[in-house]
Amino acid sequence: MKKLGLLLFIMLIMGNIFGQTEGVYELFSDGKPIGTCEFRLEKLPEGFKLISNSTINLAGATSKYESETFLDEGYHPVMYSLEIVMPGGKQLIFAKFESGKANVTAGDELHQAEQSLVFPTNGYILDQHIMGQLIPLGKVINPTAGQYKATVIVPQLMQVGDLTLKNVAEKVVDSKNITRFEGKLGIYDFILEITSENVITYIEYPQQNLVAKLGVLNILDIDPHELLEDYNPITVEMLADKKIMKKILSIKELKGKLTFDPMNNLQRVYLKRLEQSFDGKINPSNIDGELKVGKQSHMITVSGSWPLREPLQCSPEYSKPEPGIESDDPDIKARAMEIVEPAKNLANATRAINLWVNNNIQYAPIRNTAKEALRVETGDSHTKARLTVALLRSIGIPARIVRGILYTDDGPLDHSWVEAFYGSSIAWAPLDPTLKEIDKISARHISIWLGDAEPPVYVNEITLEIEKVK
Repeated sequence: MKKLGLLLFIMLIMGNIFGQTEGVYELFSDGKPIGTCEFRLEKLPEGFKLISNSTINLAGATSKYESETFLDEGYHPVMYSLEIVMPGGKQLIFAKFESGKANVTAGDELHQAEQSLVFPTNGYILDQHIMGQLIPLGKVINPTAGQYKATVIVPQLMQVGDLTLKNVAEKVVDSKNITRFEGKLGIYDFILEITSENVITYIEYPQQNLVAKLGVLNILDIDPHELLEDYNPITVEMLADKKIMKKILSIKELKGKLTFDPMNNLQRVYLKRLEQSFDGKINPSNIDGELKVGKQSHMITVSGSWPLREPLQCSPEYSKPEPGIESDDPDIKARAMEIVEPAKNLANATRAINLWVNNNIQYAPIRNTAKEALRVETGDSHTKARLTVALLRSIGIPARIVRGILYTDDGPLDHSWVEAFYGSSIAWAPLDPTLKEIDKISARHISIWLGDAEPPVYVNEITLEIEKVK
């Protein structure tokens, strides 16, 4: 408890600094340990991102809950996704919050149900078994107040209800003032204990015999625009060196062995695509096998007319705005329309956007959102990928970010690029707005992950043994 108290003090004095809070809740049922909930709350340029993953073992069965929540500056939910893996199958929940409504989609991989719920813009999210959501909630509860009331949503149940709490006791533990609140979460009894520094250290659902206790808490001082220390991208000097770039772009084939721990994030792993094959083990804690990558050329002469006559059909997530990829921003859409105005077909429109980002966004080792990048005109490869995707989505072209390895003669680097969807007959075509690869990408691109979120491991934690490069 003394170590925890020191960490909480650090958290108090760092309250106005961009940072990251991470830790672990230990879970108990009938007094016996049943699992853990790991969480990480990151400060973004606009709002926060919460990653909360729970592992629960009951009656010999293990269930995993992996969630990602984007929050505004007041800790109200903006977007939420949850994957539940149980012995009986997988459940997926997605929610988007806007204009006083919560649009929730839930179900398995084959069948999804949708529901629109009335939900105030000042509400909070508190889903089942996602204990990490108590960290942002704790930021808004006044520990000295006599009572607390809020509207909360439980996406797994597709329900909106009231959280009502009453201050019933105060105590001092290791020189820390702790307040105990008791009340109701919907129809269920609910208890929590919170420190004077707004950290919830204890949660109890009496009727479910479920208790969560804060075990570990760490505070990191991170500027959301700075690249993380473990992140190793291409340098400005390398991009400016024509000999180095020629070597990178000319490679047609790469073979080797790839080994890493995906940290239970298999849903994001992207090892098999056109011109990239992987033969080996793909397990939650170990990926190990033979990799073969070829230069992917996709000079497309027939790709559909432009403007689009009808929407391109693919997974809806690749057409929607998301935090960091603000495809619904008016300035982004206006710029995209201006860029593609001369285009005669879909491929030309995509090429024009890719080329515009390469020419107009100066490469720099700094991370920006798509909206920021359009304004300040600088950013790293991931920033360029974000803006490219946002521009494409804003005009109806589905697109997604690919994160992985750019292999150079000096070793592997962390890198991001883009795939655009050209329709069911052509599917996904890669493009790299950082390296100016428009109709092809070299075999030095090794795809590892899909999506904008930071990967669980970077290149420095991936073993890549190259056997052949030509």
